Amino acid sequence: MIKSMTGFGRGLAVNDNYRLTVEIRAVNHRFLEASTRLPRALAQFDDLIKKQLQNVFSRGKLDVFVALETISAKNSVIKVDKELALAYYNALCDLASVCHLPAEMDVQRLASLSGVMALETAEDDVEEMTQLVSAATE
Repeated sequence: MIKSMTGFGRGLAVNDNYRLTVEIRAVNHRFLEASTRLPRALAQFDDLIKKQLQNVFSRGKLDVFVALETISAKNSVIKVDKELALAYYNALCDLASVCHLPAEMDVQRLASLSGVMALETAEDDVEEMTQLVSAATE
């Protein structure tokens, strides 16, 4: 039987709070090289994923993409980076004065700027996330 190093796979793990998807693309390569793209909330699981892949693959270039969707936000906390929001506000006011434009800013627009607001999972979810990541990667 021929075993190809070129392929695509998708794994899905779901529980009451989260839906986690792991997609892997593999192409021929002399050595095992795995690169992962994870959401910030899952960055700590990079080594876990790579170890699981080493147990299955002996060679190939693997691109691993992980997506996390929150189903229930009961264990989540909304974090607001007030310093970043203030920095955005000051920069936009400076830009408005340089361009001689009115500085019309509302809180919704300011909150939508990158990094101002983020949904973070509670620390208690580490074991739950470990199980989801392992199951979806498997």
